[in-house]
Amino acid sequence: MATHIKCPNCQHAFDVEEVLSSDVEQKLKQEYNKKLQQSLSNIEAERQKLAAQQLEFEEKRKKQNEIFQERLQQEKLKMESQAQADRQKLEMELQQQIRKSVSQDYEN
Repeated sequence: MATHIKCPNCQHAFDVEEVLSSDVEQKLKQEYNKKLQQSLSNIEAERQKLAAQQLEFEEKRKKQNEIFQERLQQEKLKMESQAQADRQKLEMELQQQIRKSVSQDYEN
């Protein structure tokens, strides 16, 4: 059942259902586009948030790695220093033993 309305000025006939459905369709499209843009905006904001979190994580990981390497280097230097001190102590003990042995041999 088509309902037509005639314009009193120009006498043009309009289909009321077509005009109303066109208005409803346009409003629905606008609402859909608005929701779509809002969803896309939310997704972009979340993506940026995740990218920032990933960058922060990478920076923390890098800093932790640097701290670990620094501690490792310090421990290595400490061990090398201790090894050097132990070697010097052994050399002195050996020299003392050699001197003692030589002096005992010389006395005999």
